[in-house]
Amino acid sequence: MLVSHSVGLYHEPHSTDAVFDRYRRRTSLTQIVSHIIATMLELVKPVINSSKRWSFGRPTETVLSHVMESHEVALFGSLSSVGALVGTPLFGYLLDIIGRKYTCVAAGIPFLIGWSLIAAFNKVEIVLFAVFVAGIGAASGLITPVFASEICQESLRGVMTIGTVIFYNVGVLLSYLLGGHLSYYNYVYVQLTLSAIYIIMASFLKDSPVYLMCKGLEKEAAESIAFYRSAKLDSKEVLEELNNIKKTMLQECNATDARAHSTLPVIQDPHTVCVPVPAAVNQDTAARLATLLLASPPSYPNMRKYIEFQASSRDGQSGKSQPSRRALAICLTMITAANLMGTLVVMVYAEPLFREAVPNVAPTLCTTVLAVVVIAAATTSASIANKVGRKVTMLYSSGGSAVVTFILATQLHLKWGPHILTAVFIYVFCFVYGIGAGAIPYILFCEVFVPEAWDQFFTSSASCAFAPQFFAITFSQKQKDCR
Repeated sequence: MLVSHSVGLYHEPHSTDAVFDRYRRRTSLTQIVSHIIATMLELVKPVINSSKRWSFGRPTETVLSHVMESHEVALFGSLSSVGALVGTPLFGYLLDIIGRKYTCVAAGIPFLIGWSLIAAFNKVEIVLFAVFVAGIGAASGLITPVFASEICQESLRGVMTIGTVIFYNVGVLLSYLLGGHLSYYNYVYVQLTLSAIYIIMASFLKDSPVYLMCKGLEKEAAESIAFYRSAKLDSKEVLEELNNIKKTMLQECNATDARAHSTLPVIQDPHTVCVPVPAAVNQDTAARLATLLLASPPSYPNMRKYIEFQASSRDGQSGKSQPSRRALAICLTMITAANLMGTLVVMVYAEPLFREAVPNVAPTLCTTVLAVVVIAAATTSASIANKVGRKVTMLYSSGGSAVVTFILATQLHLKWGPHILTAVFIYVFCFVYGIGAGAIPYILFCEVFVPEAWDQFFTSSASCAFAPQFFAITFSQKQKDCR
């Protein structure tokens, strides 16, 4: 009996470890699948920005009403960035009003409308307008990393955030492959179907538990955690995660400027309970905050502080602190510089660029290899960024991109090597850029700001992402016309 009992004790840890491993795999699988659904829109987005083989410049093959002129080609490549500038403040506002989930769903609607217009009309003007409309949804590029970072556990957060960049590059690969083998309308129908599937599948996701807690919906937040952790509502994992979110909220509250709470008038809520809120908050907001305070658990009396912090951040107080201003300046600088480094121009004009640089190789093959290279770079970035850190990865990537760009420039002007060497340098540049400069700025955007400030800084950061894209693409087309 003693031996049998000892053997039982010996096997019990292994049984517990096996159960834990199954739970961990199930949890990771749920979060990965949810992240894939949330970032599925990135598969459609690259088609608006990348060069599509629609034969716009061939009078005998074009399916549009007329062949696009040079200025129309420039607009076709850059109008999506203008649409993104319009959609950025809209989605930045919706991010905190209707939540992360429904903002992602709303981001798919412009793509659905845009592809529907392209499928129904062949007028160049309508196609350009459709590109602009679809570009409004392109502003979702900064929504999905936020959503992914809030629904994934810490061990998966870094990889899932870079997953947005990986999916975008996979979309580039699909645009090159499908664009070279499908007809015009078949290609449009595929993209239209993907947009509709994304909207349907995203509607089945749960909203972010962080957002739900910000709104005082603790029960819904617990249900969201249980969904993404594949656990029961009253399980230990759900309760611990819920407590961690609350602790994070209170820590952020305690770290805010005390001046935001110095003048607190007493406002009566409908139940005649005195609730102190910041002076800048109007009566409607005060009543809502009072209701949230009454709904908060008695075991968390400090939730009052967090509600006050929420009100002050809604009135712009969170963006006035020195750390927030410094973080915003760093993110804006990095995003602007990354978009001016030239990779987007390579993506938009990939086919004519390779046709001129490597005339002896099929452009379809060159663009396909380019898409594979950028996917490999984004995948490599996911592992390197967590091992050596964001700063080191960004520094080496930016410095390496500058060196490769200089060598490529000498090759293009002096032609000291064969044509194939030009394509090799383009691939090397895109890979070095994609490891750090193409992904790290967007990761930092989700890491340096607290969740309550994401909607405030979303507009500024996204504007610095899309405005340089518009000018870079337009300028490159003008330079091409002058040659």
